[in-house]
Amino acid sequence: LEVLQQRLFDTLLCRQAPNRASIRGVQFKYYGRGYGHGLALEPGIVAPMMCAAAKYHVPFDVTLLALFMCAVGRADQTELVELTLYVPMRDGVAEASMLGLFADWRDLSLRIDFDFGTVLGSVLQLSHAIQHRRWTVFNALRKPERTIVNMQILEVEPRSGFKQLGEHAFWGGDRFRSRPSRGNSMDLVKQAISAQIEQVGDLTWWIGISVGADLRPPSWMQSFVNGFKELSHAFVADPLSKVHLPCDVQ
Repeated sequence: LEVLQQRLFDTLLCRQAPNRASIRGVQFKYYGRGYGHGLALEPGIVAPMMCAAAKYHVPFDVTLLALFMCAVGRADQTELVELTLYVPMRDGVAEASMLGLFADWRDLSLRIDFDFGTVLGSVLQLSHAIQHRRWTVFNALRKPERTIVNMQILEVEPRSGFKQLGEHAFWGGDRFRSRPSRGNSMDLVKQAISAQIEQVGDLTWWIGISVGADLRPPSWMQSFVNGFKELSHAFVADPLSKVHLPCDVQ
């Protein structure tokens, strides 16, 4: 517990330590109604994307995160995309054998130039930033405006005859003669924009995104979905194509 205690004191005393913990900032909330959308990535597109990612020596989950950020940047028509995500914090040699939650929130940014930002360049830029841990400590005061992304990797190898299933494989169960329904009003959302990138199977992934309707109306979501589809195909077929469309340049 000594290492975790040291990180806690570094946080409370605001020391400039790279491994200090972040404060969640639950009291700082986003108040608004919004909606969500889901993207199912099936083997037909996942398999060639994995081959392309392996060719450039980039982990596939990092590739999906980069394409997600590129799609957000295109939909927002901005050159700077920032997000908050959980990252592993077992940096020390001795920490590999310790018991504890060595993970924390960190802020990560990706700059996508309007004129020169390419799909492959953005993927490699994010991969380099994650590899060299070029992130900053989460700022709780900015929690309402942050883009929070949670990534869940599936353990594909069976353990003692058991195999992990994705949440969508059992959540909700089967209901006889059940029809999904949607009310006339939007639900409350926890963040202005949040997403979950989840591996469902060996070659199947799921991306769920939730946004606040006041800042990102349904037209924004349509632009994001179309952008993610185009960028995913471009990563395989034309990786040097630009992220932003000519009409996005201000």
